[in-house]
Amino acid sequence: MQFVIDDVQKKNLTGKAVMNMSLGGSASQAVNRAIQALNNAGVVPVVAAGNENQDAGNTSPASAPNAITVGAIDARNDRKASFSNFGQSVDVFAPGVNILSVGITSNTATNTLSGTSMASPHVAGLAAYLMGLEGLNTVKAVTDRILALSDASGATVQQNTAGTTNRIANNGQL
Repeated sequence: MQFVIDDVQKKNLTGKAVMNMSLGGSASQAVNRAIQALNNAGVVPVVAAGNENQDAGNTSPASAPNAITVGAIDARNDRKASFSNFGQSVDVFAPGVNILSVGITSNTATNTLSGTSMASPHVAGLAAYLMGLEGLNTVKAVTDRILALSDASGATVQQNTAGTTNRIANNGQL
């Protein structure tokens, strides 16, 4: 994360960068402080909620209050993915079931994968799209816009865990 902060500052890209983190582990104050450092540097931190069907507040970086934490849904029915973490740390959901991705067997290989690691890049891309389209240049502005678009869409997560947001990320073009 320090590399990203240094690079953003060196290239004067504050307010023009998004970092997706499809990773996770046990809750860590050090990791969450690093997320705060990204935020302070003007980098929008988008993180996967995790795949243990547990409270994302028990994991990092998903529990970082200044990250956009993304859970996974099945886009065919908007249901919370059975594996997706949940809870108050989750800000928004995005497709994370049966997502066509790159494979590792050749430079043209593909693979169909599931996980919040597939969901968070959707939101990272949305953040970058909104920054470019609407000229948003603060982490708060990007976060607020993503949540506002999710609220305005009327789409909600089905069969979700109580106490978890029902927001589904979208670009406002439903």
